[in-house]
Amino acid sequence: MKTPRQILRTAVVFAFAILLASCGGESPEKMVASAKAYLAKNELRSAAIQLRNALQAAPENAEARFLYGTTLLEAGDPVSAEKELRRALEHGYSPDIVYPLLARALLEQGAPDKVIGELANRPLGSPDAQAELLGLVGDAYLRTRKLEEARAAFKAAASAKSDSPKAQLGQAWIKVMDGDLKAARRIT
Repeated sequence: MKTPRQILRTAVVFAFAILLASCGGESPEKMVASAKAYLAKNELRSAAIQLRNALQAAPENAEARFLYGTTLLEAGDPVSAEKELRRALEHGYSPDIVYPLLARALLEQGAPDKVIGELANRPLGSPDAQAELLGLVGDAYLRTRKLEEARAAFKAAASAKSDSPKAQLGQAWIKVMDGDLKAARRIT
């Protein structure tokens, strides 16, 4: 025969288990929303936890994949960021948003040849995205000491969006490398 204390303990444990089961946890959408709130406060670690949880519940969630990749990139893990950004693309996230960040992740890994090989000729729909991507391609060319290709990439970035900071800065670097400091100052 059980004592009243054992019965009470069993009842409390049982009630707690029912309470947990009825809550059922947050939906992936709520976890993504929570992660966005953490990102707005620059709390990368908390955002990453929420996004990982969302992806465990819904692995095909392209937005969660993208946000997780972005968070990893901002946290200094470009290798994992690349993986997540590629998966975001596989699940249908916008190439205009993903490809510039993918290029950045590859550059941060020290892989400018991958940027050039995979992304140099990739057309994007948005002039802003195209300018950003081409500016990063120009950076990749600079890192591989291919100045003419870098010049062309930065020029194409400026053609896509004339006030692109990435294009202007790249063109200024080219002028510095050409020894034309006056032109570089004028651009900057």
